[in-house]
Amino acid sequence: MSADAQSPDPLPDDTFNQFSGEHEQVVDIIAAIRNDSGAVFSANLPNAGQIPNLPLSAVVESPAIATANGLRPIILPPLPACLAGTLSTRFLWVETLVDAALEGSRDKFIQALVLDGAVSSMDQAAQLADELLGAQTEYLPWY
Repeated sequence: MSADAQSPDPLPDDTFNQFSGEHEQVVDIIAAIRNDSGAVFSANLPNAGQIPNLPLSAVVESPAIATANGLRPIILPPLPACLAGTLSTRFLWVETLVDAALEGSRDKFIQALVLDGAVSSMDQAAQLADELLGAQTEYLPWY
């Protein structure tokens, strides 16, 4: 892929047939941006207020308009409190997990396990963290 991206040659004809998923839509999005069409797509973008009761900068999937300046999120009404609360917790879980990985912090990893909701106590989270980190010592030597 790197060679294809850096090559001045056109992409091979089968480029978008190699993988399953929604990657085909990227061609439509690029065309819509280049043509300033105003077409609407579902896009994963940092929250810039398009979902007002979710954390800013959390990446959310929402409708966006394709303009010559790129994808612009469409402002939506606030989510019901139960959904906003659940999603906010998930965003905080991801942030805590990323921080744990970047800092090599066992304590933050334990906090992430508790935030995930799959464990019922700090002791259970600590035991699970030690087992998971122990099994991955070769790949996570900084823990």
